[in-house]
Amino acid sequence: RKQSYVLIFFSLLIFVMAFLSLAAWQFPIAASAAIALFWTVLSAVVMAGGFAFREWQQRRAFVGKKQARDNATTHQQTRIEVDLPRLEAFSVALAVVNDLDGQPIPQPEGTLNQQVDRVVGRKQRLRLQTADAAKGQIVADLRVQSFGLTDVVPFSRITIQLRSIDAVTTAIEIQSDGRWMAEIYDLGRNLHYVNQLARTIRQQSQQATAIDHLVEADEMDTETKLDTRQQKTDENRA
Repeated sequence: RKQSYVLIFFSLLIFVMAFLSLAAWQFPIAASAAIALFWTVLSAVVMAGGFAFREWQQRRAFVGKKQARDNATTHQQTRIEVDLPRLEAFSVALAVVNDLDGQPIPQPEGTLNQQVDRVVGRKQRLRLQTADAAKGQIVADLRVQSFGLTDVVPFSRITIQLRSIDAVTTAIEIQSDGRWMAEIYDLGRNLHYVNQLARTIRQQSQQATAIDHLVEADEMDTETKLDTRQQKTDENRA
């Protein structure tokens, strides 16, 4: 597991740095090794406790939410189908993705992270990397903005791929993944993006389909009225 590798790496790093520092001060080798080992064990215990707390926060963030995968990792994905042609579905999906810009970064309700974000005015900024209607692909990065300054490195990447099932039905695959290689716990952030995008795209697609049906019904009603008037006119002339 990723946290195990992180724990081992930093434990070894702390031991080596502590040992070399003490040896540079001409401490006896045995004493240097013992002190370095003590600090290593103490640091490992603190890190393990921190990992355990973050693991609890991660599980808590997923409680009661529809999981796109069978695990609580930072990589989440789902697939939906909408009753729209691919180009129309692409326009809907692109508009929904753009709406993420400027929104608060998803955090579990009532946590310190959420309170800190409110104090510093932390928001997410979206940058489109790819928006290819011909290929049916949308790729967007999300960056943190604090005090008006936007990070250079993105914290999440959203990828949407659209494929035509038939002339009026489109399959949409939605993925969200953390961009920080060392990130182990995202507190459900990427799951939030996947579920929010899937829900909103589905709702707006249904609205677009309903509007199309209303327009068609209105056109048919207008044609029927015109035909009726024409029939009455013909009857009056007869």
